[in-house]
Amino acid sequence: MTGWTAIVASEAVFFTILVDYWGQGGIPQAALLTIFLVACTAIFLMPNTVFAWFEYVTSVIKIILFLLIIVTSVAILCGAGPNGYVHDAGAWTELPAYKNGFQGFADCALLAVWAVGDQIFIGIMGGEAKLPRMSMGHATTLVPYRVFGIYMTSIILVSLLVRSDNDRLLGGSGAATSPYIISQLDVGIVVIPDILNAGMIIGVLAISAEAVYLASRVLRSMSHQKLIPEAMAKVDKRGRPFPALLITLAVAAMLTFLGLSCNVPTHDNVWEMADLAHSRRYRRSQLARRHHEFFVLHMLDHRFLHLFPIPSRY
Repeated sequence: MTGWTAIVASEAVFFTILVDYWGQGGIPQAALLTIFLVACTAIFLMPNTVFAWFEYVTSVIKIILFLLIIVTSVAILCGAGPNGYVHDAGAWTELPAYKNGFQGFADCALLAVWAVGDQIFIGIMGGEAKLPRMSMGHATTLVPYRVFGIYMTSIILVSLLVRSDNDRLLGGSGAATSPYIISQLDVGIVVIPDILNAGMIIGVLAISAEAVYLASRVLRSMSHQKLIPEAMAKVDKRGRPFPALLITLAVAAMLTFLGLSCNVPTHDNVWEMADLAHSRRYRRSQLARRHHEFFVLHMLDHRFLHLFPIPSRY
């Protein structure tokens, strides 16, 4: 559970960075973190259908934003914008193939694969789906097409617009370091960067809501297995595991405000929390892998399988 609540904390810091794109340091960080937590809590004070619709609407918004990025990137490549000019492939021919060697590329690829192909969402959300075989199967089948059709296309286009040695990528601060926003500002476009920033804020809220949802459902599942007190499995009339949600939100709030320990959340705070969340997810994945390998080794010998509480398809 700590891993998912750490994700909430890291997304809260991202939220302050994105809002500061407009506020320019004029809004106290503690106030922004509080607003973020109140927004996350409000989603779960309403029926589960509100959370479902929130995730659906935010997903549609993110798809629209990616399509906007693709269209505007193609236009900028062709010379659109007040200061626009026709771009060539100089960023691909004048710079090395890998910014930090192949190891740097592999590290980024590993994180990207985990972010896109995480099976925990499917497993837990399938437990509350009306038709999990159809809905979850359909969703997972479309993931590769979405990744290569939308995400990779936008990455390829932005790599043609912004060089990897651009000083603003690592030397700047806040949302202005986003290559998508840099590509827009370079040609004098001033409205679309604001739209992209607003869309990223919505995406951050959606990811945090998912993390709270998953952490609370994991607690409820553990309670059903009698690994923690059974009170955590209780649900109210609207189908919400209220005790589990309270614990999850309390831990998330505690970790979020820890970001103020250095007065102002920094990028180091963000990545420390992200590393914590990733390490938790990695360990869970390794446990699942070992569980699978164990049953594979015993496929031909079923004498011991009845001793394990988790059923297997073998």
